[in-house]
Amino acid sequence: MKREAALLVLVAVLLLGCADDSRFYRNIGDADTDTDIDTDADTDTCGEEPYPGDFHITSAPDLAVLSGYPGITGDLLIQAGDLTRLEGLECLLTVGGYLEISKNAALESLQGLDHLTSTGGGLGIFENGLLASLDGLDSLAALGRDLKISDNAALVSLHGLHGLAEVSGGVGVWRNASLSSLDGLQGLTRVGYYLSVQENASLTSFTDLHNLDRVGGNLAIVNNAVLSSLQGLDSLAAVDGDLLISDSPALTGLSGLDSLSAVGGYVKIEENAALTSLDGLDALSEVGDHLSVRKNASLASLAGLSNLDDVPGVYISYNDVLTCLAGLDGITGLAENLSIWHNNLLSSLEGLDGIAVVGGDLEVSQNSVLTDLDGLGSLDELGGDLGVRDNQVLPTCEAEKLRDHLIAGGWAGDANISGNDDGGTCE
Repeated sequence: MKREAALLVLVAVLLLGCADDSRFYRNIGDADTDTDIDTDADTDTCGEEPYPGDFHITSAPDLAVLSGYPGITGDLLIQAGDLTRLEGLECLLTVGGYLEISKNAALESLQGLDHLTSTGGGLGIFENGLLASLDGLDSLAALGRDLKISDNAALVSLHGLHGLAEVSGGVGVWRNASLSSLDGLQGLTRVGYYLSVQENASLTSFTDLHNLDRVGGNLAIVNNAVLSSLQGLDSLAAVDGDLLISDSPALTGLSGLDSLSAVGGYVKIEENAALTSLDGLDALSEVGDHLSVRKNASLASLAGLSNLDDVPGVYISYNDVLTCLAGLDGITGLAENLSIWHNNLLSSLEGLDGIAVVGGDLEVSQNSVLTDLDGLGSLDELGGDLGVRDNQVLPTCEAEKLRDHLIAGGWAGDANISGNDDGGTCE
């Protein structure tokens, strides 16, 4: 009998010991080191209080620590080389700060973030070499700041972001080598700051941005090697900052920007080797800073700018097949500079006929077949200096005639007239 009683006491002690150990492990958040987390967790098991402060996930056990929390008050950084999925974060609804998912070499899916609705800061997805889509972010509807997606070599689309209608910060899509479309951004109507799409070697189209009507800062479309069209930006009516379209060797036209009427900063269209026309900018009437059309080797005409009448400065340079400036006819005055520089086939300044005032400098230089300055016949006021240089077949007397006309009107700036055809004659 004593032996049986002792045996019962021993069993009870062992059971109590196991129960105590279990409570201890739960308290330090390390009870379960099993990486096979239940993805179908009942949301009734989710807690009510968010995790306080910032958290850094570097391994599967870290996922277990956040399991059950409906939010996190600070930043969340997910940077774990061995994670393939994010299962275990199904309760997570909000991130109070910035969410960054970066340098996860094995990450194939964002499943696990399916219930995330908002971040108080931005969202950054960087250098996840196997991540092919953004599925798993389907509930995300609001970002407090920027959306940045870069250097994800296998990413082919942005599918999973279709819940985003507005981004209060900027949107940057950079150096995603396999990205062929912006599928996933169909719901986006407004960007509060910049939209930057750069160095995406496989991107062919902007068709998925068809609902975007305003960019609150700069719009930069740069160095997308096979992008041939801007079709899809048809609803875009205003860019409050700068517009930069450059280094896109397959881009042949600007159709798709047909609704764009105002740009608050500068417009630069530069180094697009296949660009033949500016058609697509026909609605553009107002530019807050200068217009620069530079180094577009196939551009023969500026006709798409025919409605532009309000721009402070104009720079047209290094466009090898541009023959005239028709398209700038609506401009009657410039507050800043006018520069026509190194356009090898430009034989006439036709298109500048309406300009009566240039508030800054006037430079007409290195246009090798330019024969006259008749297109500047309406110019009466110049606020800065005059430069007419190195136009090999332009009679020097053409430049002197313009200089003398300005002096007669009270101009007192400096004139640099050199390298033109001293033997040429004027009417």
